[in-house]
Amino acid sequence: MTSQPDHSHEPESIRQWLCAIESEAGPAWRVRREPGPPYGWSLFDDNGAAVCSGSLDKIDQWLRHRRTRAEDH
Repeated sequence: MTSQPDHSHEPESIRQWLCAIESEAGPAWRVRREPGPPYGWSLFDDNGAAVCSGSLDKIDQWLRHRRTRAEDH
């Protein structure tokens, strides 16, 4: 499981977006900034596995698609 990331150094608008993504994704899911190229962000599930990487827009879209699939079943 990944530890709680510290988003306090991010601008308020980004911090709110990160918290919204983590809240929508589920308990213990975390977003972390990638430290090396191509940079961006990664979303980690509750087991610590990276499930989506890229921009916050891309992660948001991935979550919406995941939710839509779950609602269809």
